Amino acid sequence: MAVWRFTGIYGFPETENKHKTGVLLNNLNNLPDIPWLVGGDLNLMLWSMEKQGGVGFDFAEATILRETLDKCKLGDLGYVGYQFTWSNNREDRVHAPKKKKRVKIFRFEEIWLREESCGDVIRQAWEGGGDISHNIKRTAANLGGWSKAYFGNFAKEMGDCKAGMAALMEKEPSPENIAQMKAIDERMDELEEREEVFWKQRSRQEWLKSGDKNSKFFHTKAQQRRKRNAIVKIKDEAGNIYKDEDHIAEVWRLLTNSHSLMSRTLKQKYFPNAELMEAKIPVNASFTWRSLMSARNLVSKGARKLIGKGLSTEIWKHPWVPTLPNFRVLYRHQQPAEHAPTYVADLISDGDWNLPLLNSYFLQWEVNEITKIPVARFGDDESWTWHFTKSGDFSVRSAYHAMIESKKHGSAASSSPPNNAI
Repeated sequence: MAVWRFTGIYGFPETENKHKTGVLLNNLNNLPDIPWLVGGDLNLMLWSMEKQGGVGFDFAEATILRETLDKCKLGDLGYVGYQFTWSNNREDRVHAPKKKKRVKIFRFEEIWLREESCGDVIRQAWEGGGDISHNIKRTAANLGGWSKAYFGNFAKEMGDCKAGMAALMEKEPSPENIAQMKAIDERMDELEEREEVFWKQRSRQEWLKSGDKNSKFFHTKAQQRRKRNAIVKIKDEAGNIYKDEDHIAEVWRLLTNSHSLMSRTLKQKYFPNAELMEAKIPVNASFTWRSLMSARNLVSKGARKLIGKGLSTEIWKHPWVPTLPNFRVLYRHQQPAEHAPTYVADLISDGDWNLPLLNSYFLQWEVNEITKIPVARFGDDESWTWHFTKSGDFSVRSAYHAMIESKKHGSAASSSPPNNAI
């Protein structure tokens, strides 16, 4: 039985990377010296007659290919059929006398390798007998059907999971409901991992940019771009991207309604000994929790404590002064001393601000801003309020607006101290 090897290749389409195709073939040539068949699209041309129109023939590309063929001792086997296979922005009928039905290109997905049943599908396809060409076609067809049945549609199933989670959050926190939420969350983690692998592989296939502009892939992408005419995501000055309005709004609900089923479930699992705004992201965090923590950064831009008696608002940890940067105070010696006051209530004496105490712990411009808060307005209850609406009610629209304004001015959305304050 003769032994030989076959290499299917698609060359780098970018001009600056085309030399890498030659390097790749040279590396493959160093493998055992047995008959070698190379097929595919090198994205390189040896002769000027191999193209018509468009950008002029590149002699540098021809040199790369010619040197590679010489080093690898490869020869052109010729072709059967029409001379030209593709033309930029033109349909097949421009070149071929008869337009042929477009055949869907088969691509092996990396994500399939994570499933043991993938090997069984391939094995069964080759056990049916026949020549190599027939077995390859049968394998492609079987894998396509298996993938569709096994993986389904990422976006649709993820949407179903989110809808199911939202419905459960409105129900009573029974053990059954909590168990269902956990199961849905685990399924969302699995879907996210699969989709991440899928698109990671797709991101490496830069050749799509030079592919058939009339394909279903590009029609789908064009439709997706049209759907993005509205603002659906924004990047802050730190490079964080916010794009899921549901998660952004959910963070606000978690912050202001700590007694909800979702709040209690997440707190028990992720931050039993901390507050939402200080919670960390563990390595094994779920898809839901990571999404919420990403959205939390945006909510923190405008969330601040509305002071009641000051009994539960911590001076050094909570945002509570409306006119200070990030609504927070700074201790003039960097870190509060052990005997420093802890709660806002400690700064009030006889129904007014304790100025000597304020002056001993805060910078002068901070004292000025703190004393602008009328003590007479303090009520019995303390709560979170949204700084960027008159009503104090949160809205995703106002959060995006605050972020845009922050980016325009290159600073936090809240006011900054005077230049000569420190």
